[in-house]
Amino acid sequence: MDETKKSKKPEDDFHHESFAEETLKQESEKEEEEFKGTTSRTSWEKLISSADRLLKNTLEAAGDAAQRGKIELEIASIKLRLRSLYSKLGNKVFHIVEGEEESNPLTDPDVQDLFEEIRLTLARLATERRRLEKLRDESSDSSRFVGA
Repeated sequence: MDETKKSKKPEDDFHHESFAEETLKQESEKEEEEFKGTTSRTSWEKLISSADRLLKNTLEAAGDAAQRGKIELEIASIKLRLRSLYSKLGNKVFHIVEGEEESNPLTDPDVQDLFEEIRLTLARLATERRRLEKLRDESSDSSRFVGA
């Protein structure tokens, strides 16, 4: 038989497999040690800081969305109130004119009260719209920095 074509002995295969397993185990342990060594406290702190900042931005965004929803609900409520006031005003003026109680329905105290209530409600609506716009502006400004 040719010397270059030596047959493998079963012990050689066993030794080869054991050597491979041992090498993988050593490499794995080495990687774990390297990982522990390269993860410095400052890197960990940076990671925690980034996670905290991301969480804070997420919570702020959720809070802003909830606040916007609350204001939008308030605006819808004010609009319903205005519709009701306009309806009352129209009804009152119609009955004054139809009954010819007064020559000028605009001088009626009830009509004047409704005008004043409508003015106050319109002012409240404008205030809530400004609050919503301000919150949207603040949200769009801060959203550019989320995750930064």
